[in-house]
Amino acid sequence: MKPGIKTKWVAALRSGEYKQGTRQLLRGDGSFCCLGVLTDLAVKDGVGDWDHDYYPEASFLPQRVVKWAGLDTRSPCVAPSWGTREALWSLNDSSEHGFEELADLIEEQL
Repeated sequence: MKPGIKTKWVAALRSGEYKQGTRQLLRGDGSFCCLGVLTDLAVKDGVGDWDHDYYPEASFLPQRVVKWAGLDTRSPCVAPSWGTREALWSLNDSSEHGFEELADLIEEQL
């Protein structure tokens, strides 16, 4: 992952600006999953827009965002404390992992 984009993503997750949601990049109530926050940063950086280029109800990163961020997959994985690699979207959707913890995992492992 590109270091500058990772820094922005981690900061956005910790900022309190984004309300955490589940199962979709961007929900109708304005909440985001952690991957939706990264997609929103891409939109703010001019990489497409929500209305024409991305499906908010998707669970995985759009390919354009993957390329922009320097990732190698639409579903990045990290290894929480128990050691088994898990998809970020899955950790996000469990009620046990808030944006702060996800930011820590992204910062350390991507």
